[in-house]
This record gives sequence, structure tokens and C-alpha cells, in this order.
Amino acid sequence: MHPLPEDYSRYKTTDIVRQVRCEAKAALRSQLIKFLSLDDQTKRAKDVGLKYSDNTNEIDPADYAKLDKAAKEGVDEYRKAAIAYDFELEAIENNKYGAGLDLLNPLAGGTINAAIRVGSDFQRKNTRNFTMTDSFQDLLFNADLQCGKPDLRFRPAYPVTGTIGLGEVFDTFVSLNEFGKLQPGDKQKAPYLSDTLFFQTKIYGSVSPTLELLPAGQRWQTIGSPTNTIGADRTDNHKVTITLTVDSTPPEAPAGRGRTARSGKAVQTSPIQPLSVPPGSTRFRTNAEINAAEEAKNQSFRQILKDNNRLYLPR
Repeated sequence: MHPLPEDYSRYKTTDIVRQVRCEAKAALRSQLIKFLSLDDQTKRAKDVGLKYSDNTNEIDPADYAKLDKAAKEGVDEYRKAAIAYDFELEAIENNKYGAGLDLLNPLAGGTINAAIRVGSDFQRKNTRNFTMTDSFQDLLFNADLQCGKPDLRFRPAYPVTGTIGLGEVFDTFVSLNEFGKLQPGDKQKAPYLSDTLFFQTKIYGSVSPTLELLPAGQRWQTIGSPTNTIGADRTDNHKVTITLTVDSTPPEAPAGRGRTARSGKAVQTSPIQPLSVPPGSTRFRTNAEINAAEEAKNQSFRQILKDNNRLYLPR
């Protein structure tokens, strides 16, 4: 049976993913509240921010409609931004069994020594790799991701099952984009920020019982005590690459002023355009999500080359 993350951490892969996504949701929520609480915001915007500052309720899209134009524009700038999570969960188990016995046979002209050693080593390894994405809008307004009060405790034994510091990542991403304007990695990619987080946990143990044998007769005798060693160790390597990107597509027409492609007539649009389809249907990804996933893969690839001391030449 292949080793799995829950063998010792008691967290399944789905639990780890949910923990990371809920931490991202809490971090983005904090950024929204911080933005709506700025001194230059109107009372209407501050009231919405205050409504969610002291509770963990899901943000109601109707509150978005209450915002003034300037606040809406600030929210819209990041509404279609996205985050990608590239997970690599590796588990390695080693089992060792060994036994030894030293024998001596006294003879008239000397002695004969015989050493007996037997043993076996077994290794099991599993590497699970996958990528997931969320748009910022889905993290804020999609009630499908129910998190309640986020668990932001640090768990030193298995760090990936606790907080991994996404609050700082979101804060840095917004700050760099607002004050320095993040730039794309090349002309074809959207501006992004990427962090690669690596956590390693080792567990090991061994037992070495001994058996004392007394000499009997003048034939083969034991030298010292027979040895028997049983050992096992487990190494969990958890790597998570977090990539945040802003949307590089042209802005949509303002709500209520959209036009149909054929008739050219104005049509009423909802305050928040849905970025995901209803539950039970196939979910599509935004351009920002696609860019974030691609940059997360590139970052993971660069890290692999760096770890192996190989030169990386960008495309």
C-alpha cells in the first residue's frame, strides 16, 4: 500500500487543499476589509467593511451593489485576479530488518570464527502532484467554499496542515501592485507574484533486542550476544507553490451598460458577473486563473532545476 499524507498527519489531501484555500480566502477577505476601511473611503464603503470586520459571515454580493463608484472600481481591479496552488506531496517510508550472530569453534591448534548476518530493506514512495486555481471573486463571493472561522494555527509537526503565511503573501502582492505595479515575466504573461514553500517532516524509530546465550560444550560458541535490529523511518516532503496574478484582459463594460453583439442594444448586467457556473456543472477558468496555473508550474520547474544545480534558460 502506498504512503499517503493522512498516515501520520491525519489530514487527507482534500483536507490540506481546503485548509490552504480557506487561508487564502481569509487573507483576501482581510485585504477587502482593509481597502474599504481606508480614510478616503466614503461612509457607505466603510459601513460595508465594518459589517464584516468582526465576523466570519460569507460576504454578500448584495453589499457590493451598495458600494459607491470609486470603491467598486477598486474591488473590480482585483475581482478577476486569481491564485494558483501547485501541490507536490511526497511520502517515503523505509523499513529495515537485520539480525546477526558471531560463532567461535575452539580447536586444538586454534579457533574458527563464523559471522552470520541477515537483513532486508524495503522502501515505499509516493509523489502526488496537482494544481488548483481560484479567482478572487470566487474566494470572496462563492458560498460553495464554506470555511467559517479559519484555523490559522501553526502546526510544526506538519506545517502544511496549518497556516502557511498566505496573509503576508496577499499583502505583499497588493502592495507591490499598487505602489510598484507588478510586471509580467515576459510579454505573453500577466503580472504575478509567486512563492514556493517547502516543508519536511521526518519520523524514525528502531528496536535492537539482544539475547544472551551461555556456552555449552567445546563446540561452536557464541561471541557476545546475537543482534536483532528493526527500524523504520518516514519522510514527508510537502511543496506548495502559490502564484497570484492580476487579470490582463480589457475591463468589462460597466454594469447596466453592456451591449449585445448582434443587436447593439443595451442590456442590464448583474453587479457581479459570475466567474463560475452553478454547482454540479463543469467550472471554467478565467484568463487570470490559467496564467496563474502556468506561472505556478514554471516556478516549480525553476525550483527543480535550481535544486539540481542546473542552469535555467527562460523561453
